Amino acid sequence: CWYRGQPKRTNVDLYFRMHWNDPRLAFKSEVNTVKFSRTTDFWVPDAFFRNSFKTEMMESILPESLIRITESGDVTYSARFYLNLKCSMNLRKFPHDQQNGYAMDDLVFVFKEPNPYSLSDNLMTSKRFTLNTVSSKYCTATTATGNYTCLYLLFGINRIFNSYLLEWYLPCISLVITAFLSEVLDPTLILPRLLITVGPLLTLAATSLSYHQTLPSVPYVTAMDVFCGVSLLVIFLVVLHILVSFYYSSSQIPEPKSDEERSKFKMEKYLPENEDQCKQLSEIVNHRVIRAFPDILFHCL
Repeated sequence: CWYRGQPKRTNVDLYFRMHWNDPRLAFKSEVNTVKFSRTTDFWVPDAFFRNSFKTEMMESILPESLIRITESGDVTYSARFYLNLKCSMNLRKFPHDQQNGYAMDDLVFVFKEPNPYSLSDNLMTSKRFTLNTVSSKYCTATTATGNYTCLYLLFGINRIFNSYLLEWYLPCISLVITAFLSEVLDPTLILPRLLITVGPLLTLAATSLSYHQTLPSVPYVTAMDVFCGVSLLVIFLVVLHILVSFYYSSSQIPEPKSDEERSKFKMEKYLPENEDQCKQLSEIVNHRVIRAFPDILFHCL
């Protein structure tokens, strides 16, 4: 099935055949069967495709329709049609879903047993689905004017998941992993951590919006919507964790109150830790440096 906006449709190219017996057309001749290409000269049951948006009879040089009549009055009508059908789908598990697409007193339609239908080798031309099963069933339409005969074919199709895995799931998972890489950095490096996390968050949100515009519009939540929402929520929680961890890590460092304490706090990063560092310091600094930073000299003494 393919999608154009909200309606879900599928195109079908088929040969449609009907068989019935009309005693008025019985004849006696050496030829058992006669053929007619002008089907409009004969009575044909008024069959139609109930879920069809558009029905076209295929034509080449002549209309691709034919009527065969046997000497006993058996009539076979054959025609080639191109149909644009409504494809009813339940997409709650999308893209992990499997789908099934599908006046009686005067006329009754029945399938010709044991083979009511035949399938070509290249029936499915879609890159998104594979044909699983085909089954035939009967249905009766009841209206205010009476009961009408109805036949339908049920096509069981499976969605190909590999394309969605490469187009959406793997890129989405890679963005989530990229966001988690910010956890290996120091909590005080808030700017690099936010860049690593906010980038995938904005990328995933923009990509999700554009990608969902190519998908069918449905009034309920699909499996892909849940996966996308969970991925966005995870990355957003990583952003919150970065902000909270930065707040607690910065609050644990005591803030100096006076100017003297601030200067001592800054000098603690540069004070020598042992006697060797003091000797190296005394060799490279002069009396001006000692006069400007007496705490260093006092620490070495």
